Amino acid sequence: DNLICFKRTSKNGKELYALISFNGADIYNYFLKLPRGKYKVLLNTDDVKYGGNGFNKKRIYNSTNNKKYNQQGFEIKLTCLYLEKIN
Repeated sequence: DNLICFKRTSKNGKELYALISFNGADIYNYFLKLPRGKYKVLLNTDDVKYGGNGFNKKRIYNSTNNKKYNQQGFEIKLTCLYLEKIN
């Protein structure tokens, strides 16, 4: 998938997740396996203000038990995202 994902944790425990696709094409319905909680989009390169098509309009995603994959996480269209865990 030509995908890089990494997690950064600050000294005070805040978690930041970076998801970057070098695929050259959008990846639809990509399953992100993340710990249970809410995630706020800090940067989304698919936003029209960055030249994207604005497909991902949600600002908050919930990572819950996903029945389709039987794991914690959620599906998303992936280009380049920075997510902050907010609870």
